Amino acid sequence: MGHYSKAMRLIYIIYFSCLHSVYFCESQNIIKSAPDYLFNSKANITWCGKIAKENVFSLSKNESENKKVYVQTYSDEMQVLQSFKLKPKSRKSRIIHTLAFDNHVLLLTKKHDIFKAKNTVYIEKFAYNGKPLGNPAKIAETPLKSYKDDGEFIIDQSPDKSKTLLFNTDYNASGEFSMNITVFDGDGNLLYDTSLVPGYTNDNVDIEEIQMDNGGNFYMLSTEYLDSVYHKIPSKYKHSIHYYNAKDRTMSRLIIPSENYYIKQATFLVDPKHHKIIIQGFEGSEESDKIDGMFHCEFNLETPALVQTKNHNFNDSDRIKFLGNRVYYFSSDLKDYYIKNFYPFENGKTLLVAEKYYTSQQSTNYFVNGTMQTTYRTIFIYNEIILICLDSAGNLCWKEAIHKNQSTLNDDGIFSSFTTMVLPDRIIFYYNKLDRKSSGIIEVTVLANGKMIERSLSSSAEDETMIVPVESRQVAKDQMLMVTQENKNYSIWKMRF
Repeated sequence: MGHYSKAMRLIYIIYFSCLHSVYFCESQNIIKSAPDYLFNSKANITWCGKIAKENVFSLSKNESENKKVYVQTYSDEMQVLQSFKLKPKSRKSRIIHTLAFDNHVLLLTKKHDIFKAKNTVYIEKFAYNGKPLGNPAKIAETPLKSYKDDGEFIIDQSPDKSKTLLFNTDYNASGEFSMNITVFDGDGNLLYDTSLVPGYTNDNVDIEEIQMDNGGNFYMLSTEYLDSVYHKIPSKYKHSIHYYNAKDRTMSRLIIPSENYYIKQATFLVDPKHHKIIIQGFEGSEESDKIDGMFHCEFNLETPALVQTKNHNFNDSDRIKFLGNRVYYFSSDLKDYYIKNFYPFENGKTLLVAEKYYTSQQSTNYFVNGTMQTTYRTIFIYNEIILICLDSAGNLCWKEAIHKNQSTLNDDGIFSSFTTMVLPDRIIFYYNKLDRKSSGIIEVTVLANGKMIERSLSSSAEDETMIVPVESRQVAKDQMLMVTQENKNYSIWKMRF
């Protein structure tokens, strides 16, 4: 019996080792670029496109000014091929976005003119040697709503990069809340622009999310605040999905129903194959800012009509699972969770991902020559990630949590939160371990059945490399680019799966 037991243990160890290699061997291929002096602590690094086998990054040395950017192209082996500086030709404008195409780079620049009371957006075209191709072209203009109005625009690109959407909200000549839509092609040529009145009862509206398809149609999630005080907590609001048909130039608004529950947050997936929009989010009491459960509903785009609705309440065991050890030291209420991602999974499943995030303000008083001075600091706190998997009918498959404790000071949380790699049968999460006792890059693989496997990507306990999650992203179905920092030098990792 003893020999049998040892044999079984040996088989188990071999099986687990094989299982571990099956899920991790593909992600072992990591190619790292050499640290670059342009990647300093004040750099704003953005992946702006893939051309052939090259990846293109734009780098802004000072994010607050955005007066110029450095563009670098990397080979398939992450060697720098080109590096050049772009400076807008449009006077007194700042760069708001960089788009890479096969033969040129497009800069979107914005001029904030308080004397003429308007914000103007230009497109500027450059070759891959930094040489301007033509003059700046004006593509959008909005009046200033106030002296401090900076004319915030939302930018989204179709999956095939053939169309780029520039979106902002405004007021029309009648004083009605309106949406301005500008769509241009890869050469910067205007395809169409229009202004629509969505019919809100007031102008306290947040545009939460926009997705555009290859046909130029786009889908948008909005939150309309119904309180007299904007962003009052707990707030009363109404969520809507908008569908813009590029061919007919019409917009449909579908109000997300909440007869049996009160919606706190929502997100959506577009399923063009089945002509529907899948919407999920958190629900709770109208009188509290905590969440009590989640909902799932679907809209048929051809009708359009509500197809089905499902609700799932969170119980005490869910709270313990989500909060982990913190449930014994803090309130067990589920608060300060924000939806971060909504993924399609295998066999029609979906995975809703949310993260606990909040900030804490601290002040310190001291005296200089008898005069009291005050310093302020902001603590950025990113804790557990909660994962909820539903099947295609909205039925619950499983709920899990990835426990982490990230707390940083006055850094805007640049090294906090997480980034993901989505594969057909699993989703991989990456984040920095920011404990006082240890650090490192953590990889957590979540399988379709809810099983999670964790490992460290750090080479040693002394390895101080950290990822910048907000700038790291999946760039192909089998590739991810991860921006990392060590000793205030940035490097880019290419991970093949």
